[in-house]
Amino acid sequence: MSYSTVKISAIVICFNDATHLADSLESLSLCDEILFFDMGSTDGSVEIAEKYSNQIQSIERVEIVEKVWEGSIKTAENDWVILLDPDEIFPAESIKEIRKLISENPKVSLISIPWKYYFLGKPLNSTHWGKDHFKARVFNRQHVEISGLIFDGIKLKPGFETYKLPYSSGYIIRHYWIDSIPQLFGKHWRYIKHDGEDRYHKGQRFTLKRQIIDSYKTLRKDLLDYNGIKDGIRGIFLSFFHAWFIWMCHFSLWKYQTFKAGKLEDESSSGS
Repeated sequence: MSYSTVKISAIVICFNDATHLADSLESLSLCDEILFFDMGSTDGSVEIAEKYSNQIQSIERVEIVEKVWEGSIKTAENDWVILLDPDEIFPAESIKEIRKLISENPKVSLISIPWKYYFLGKPLNSTHWGKDHFKARVFNRQHVEISGLIFDGIKLKPGFETYKLPYSSGYIIRHYWIDSIPQLFGKHWRYIKHDGEDRYHKGQRFTLKRQIIDSYKTLRKDLLDYNGIKDGIRGIFLSFFHAWFIWMCHFSLWKYQTFKAGKLEDESSSGS
């Protein structure tokens, strides 16, 4: 495969994410097509997308975007896909190198890109969100599996390889994660509502001991291992917020597990 034959489709799925959208779509301008999927935005997102996208599609709104990944990817013209959130800015200068990498390495089917969180407009260097992250969002759709479960990501099929770009400034996806405190709680509350069901389907079961241990470990890691305590009010706040989030995810699992147990009991009673 030659460099010139590597075609890449970019996909952005959006609901009222106009704040960083123009920069996000502009960063994908070197791709061969940009597909924009809108879930009923009312903040001007569609109007922004019209300036950059080859195709705009309206889809049903979901609270967890992972649920519509698989369906949107199938509509792309090309097998190689960049899947970007509308609050992320892709390192445009790396696209040429990605094409070269794909053309020279036929077994590579998933590429991990360095990923930097921004909180209230500033890069994070403490807590879980401030450590070095990589995001596997460049992939050959024929060679991956997508479960649609929260935090399950995109997984390679057997026989293919992942390549990780070096963590340097020219390769980093800038993720404008949180622009306000209400957004912080609103975004994570959506995940909490659905996380219990996904954990259950992954085989997890609730125990109070695990809820306490995981929440404590999260807090300790964020404060000490990931330098939250050295980051002052911001780092300490996010450390406790993360521990609360983990606690609530376990609570979500307990709620769903209780619901399933009650449903099974009802079915058993009606069957007898």
